[in-house]
Amino acid sequence: MADEYMTTTAIGEFIPTIVAREAQLAFGNRTKNGLLGVAPSINNFLAEGGNVFELPVIPDVDLETYTEGTDLEYAQFSSSKQSITIATKKAVVMAFPATALAVANQEIMNGYGEQSGHAAAKELDAALAALYSSAGLTAITAGTGADIDEADILDAKSKLDLANAPETGRWLAVRSDQYNALLSLDRFTAAEKLGVEYISRGVLGRIHGFDVIMDNNLVATTDGFRHNMYGVSDGNPLNSSLVHGTATFPAIQGGALAVGQNPRLVFSYDLKQGANTMRAEIMYGVAVFRPEWLGTIKTAD
Repeated sequence: MADEYMTTTAIGEFIPTIVAREAQLAFGNRTKNGLLGVAPSINNFLAEGGNVFELPVIPDVDLETYTEGTDLEYAQFSSSKQSITIATKKAVVMAFPATALAVANQEIMNGYGEQSGHAAAKELDAALAALYSSAGLTAITAGTGADIDEADILDAKSKLDLANAPETGRWLAVRSDQYNALLSLDRFTAAEKLGVEYISRGVLGRIHGFDVIMDNNLVATTDGFRHNMYGVSDGNPLNSSLVHGTATFPAIQGGALAVGQNPRLVFSYDLKQGANTMRAEIMYGVAVFRPEWLGTIKTAD
């Protein structure tokens, strides 16, 4: 019989007592969830009190052909909008009997908060990895049983070049086994010797204009392939292939902390079950913002 305490309970059944910050600090660590480091947050575009983002997508501009002796016609410039809805909710409740709380110190409780933050970041990163299915560029197939090689990377570079993607901010996200395959390429190891490494973004090296990051959340398919992803990001959502946003949780009660655009961790007492509980919550949304600048390299699962 499952423990009845290890289930999700409605937030209305809690009396919050403490809002911890360890979850928020852990959530900001991008080294193990590479796509979060290259998919900019668009929370600053969120209207007050809303949960839908709308950003303008600027199209390619066609210049009019001029013929001497004729007038140029005026044209209205137009652009479309890309929307992202914050609609995915994740939460987990952990129950603590009185005996457990009696031996728990602050360090132990902070550890629970840190683990919750890491779990929330991985959840959001996995959602970004699943966006490979919305890529606008034709998938590059290394083949089942085959690894990424230099030809695959040059193919990805060519596809971005033909899509008029910026030369700066290009990234390639690979699984750990594919990163090991890249280590066998002389050009990649030579690039590593240049010292190109950014801990905050998890960049492992650089090859043919791509910052290479490792991400084990990349999605596997039923046909034996795993989709390594590549795209563009310069920190500006308008110039990035993938974007994400998280909802801001309001303060639960007077004097409680509003944690902003991050997971919320609440230590509470559950009146319904009569137990002390810790609840980790996050609400988020993800989207492919520039599908014409996003592609995949399919390798063995």
